[in-house]
Amino acid sequence: KLSTRIIKYRDRVGGFHDVEQLLEVWGIEEELLSNNSKVLFCDGIVQKININKVTYEALKGHIFFDYKLARAIINYREQHGPFISVKELNKIVIVNDSIYTRIKPYLHID
Repeated sequence: KLSTRIIKYRDRVGGFHDVEQLLEVWGIEEELLSNNSKVLFCDGIVQKININKVTYEALKGHIFFDYKLARAIINYREQHGPFISVKELNKIVIVNDSIYTRIKPYLHID
């Protein structure tokens, strides 16, 4: 069951970029990670979202973007033009350091 939850979560986020993300899966404790640290690694592909092309509907469909965050990103892009870099998200009021750190690995700009 645990492996099924891991795969399901991985698919919902678009891939793991860090082993620590396993702690976000229900049922995985810190102890499990530390006991298996020598055999756990991340080397898969992370599906990235182009923040200059993504639609509101597609963005809010991602597990890390609720409707409020998705709307704020789309509104910012519409008001200020295309993003120059992902770091520009820090200019959006509701994007604090914690949110930025969580979503950054899943975003890119063409």
